[in-house]
Amino acid sequence: MTLVDRAPWMIAMTMQVDGVDPPVFIRVLATEECIIGLDPSGAVDKTNALDVAQGDRMRIESAASEKFDKISGAAGASELTLGPDDLP
Repeated sequence: MTLVDRAPWMIAMTMQVDGVDPPVFIRVLATEECIIGLDPSGAVDKTNALDVAQGDRMRIESAASEKFDKISGAAGASELTLGPDDLP
């Protein structure tokens, strides 16, 4: 995971698409609002965003997988953006 330091900031990670040979990887971008939505205390900013995202990595991966499946594998897309409405 890495912090994409721009306005607004995002957290980026790479995930492998299941069941594809040869392996295919997509870049998942979790928006600032998405990461803030992971922490009900509301105390998330870019200084602790990586810690918050790492602590909820499974939730982010689950949301990304669900969104990817809903858009039928994104027809060869190499990037997927998650917003707060994508979180389970």
